[in-house]
Amino acid sequence: VTSGPNQGERGPVRLVRDGFLVVRLYAYGMSMDLEFDPKIVKKLEEVDFVAKDEPKEEKELTPGQLAAAERRAQRKAERYAERQARMEDRMRNTPKEPTSALESVDLFGDDVASSGQAAVGEGA
Repeated sequence: VTSGPNQGERGPVRLVRDGFLVVRLYAYGMSMDLEFDPKIVKKLEEVDFVAKDEPKEEKELTPGQLAAAERRAQRKAERYAERQARMEDRMRNTPKEPTSALESVDLFGDDVASSGQAAVGEGA
């Protein structure tokens, strides 16, 4: 498509309807069949496919841009280290249930716990 809101989009021509070309366009995981005036649709050559699919060359970064990127990476690493330290502090300072509270509960009675005998079958 050479002009209009869909300029630059590519897709196969599905059919001709009432003098318009119906082109299937793919966007965001969906397909749409849209009608276009034949004047704004051109046939793509093999060169057009290759040019669109080639990876773009990366620009050389200036020394200032490299320094800025390094500062951003350093700040990001520092923030990550701070978060890790806070998380470790929270884990260390998390209140745990004291073991003495568990030991002070007498489930079976003093005589059974001290004698080591099971409560099952006693007195029967």
